Amino acid sequence: MTRERTSLLPAFLSIGIMGLSMGVSMPILALAMEKIGATVTLVGLSILVANSAALVSSLLTPPAIDRVGGKNVLIWCMMFLCIIIFLYAAARSIGHFFFLRAIYGLLMGFIFVTTEAYIIALSDPERRVRNMGIYGVAIAAGSALGPIMGFRLYEMGEKLPFYIGAAVCALPLLTIIILLKPYTPPKREGRRPLSPLAIIIPIISAMIFGLIYDGILGLIALYLENGGFLLSQMGLIVTSFLVGGIIPVSYTHLTLPTKRIV
Repeated sequence: MTRERTSLLPAFLSIGIMGLSMGVSMPILALAMEKIGATVTLVGLSILVANSAALVSSLLTPPAIDRVGGKNVLIWCMMFLCIIIFLYAAARSIGHFFFLRAIYGLLMGFIFVTTEAYIIALSDPERRVRNMGIYGVAIAAGSALGPIMGFRLYEMGEKLPFYIGAAVCALPLLTIIILLKPYTPPKREGRRPLSPLAIIIPIISAMIFGLIYDGILGLIALYLENGGFLLSQMGLIVTSFLVGGIIPVSYTHLTLPTKRIV
């Protein structure tokens, strides 16, 4: 195994396990909120709050990495993420869910940007796109496996998905503490600034993806419940939706040779 792969393996393992934790607990949130009286609109607004918080923390991540180092950012954020997922089980009001989802979004923004920075910085230039593809496949595969477990656990007990999700979330925390090497990305000077078009196109693409992906994933449980589907069937359907996302991610990043085609 090359030095690059050895350095990146903890990041790949961590993000894959974290995806599993998300898949176990996150699709259940809509059902949990509905149970205490939240409307579909309120559930959608809670998703907006989480994503807005992630946007804010994404902008704050680079200075945070420069100040305390990427490993410390991940350790603290993963630790608090476990706590937040655990606290979902104790939420008793819509306000509690909104607050927890806001903190969850903040933490996810820090985690995703930091892990991506690790992979970009530690990858050889010719393997950078491929490694980002492995990163995408890892989190997509973990997220896809989670709903089958999560909906089955919810059938057994309404709080179980959050307890198990928090426990699973602790596994990558241990991986990061033990295996991930401390790293602070070096400051780069003299880089040619990107054109406005090169910035706008990825931003618009990400917005469209987020609109479709989060909209479907965040509300599909309510739609299926109103359609009379069983919880086990819901888990299978949500997993099928997420498995479908693995195919374009793996194909685009792992096989296509040029940045223009990607």
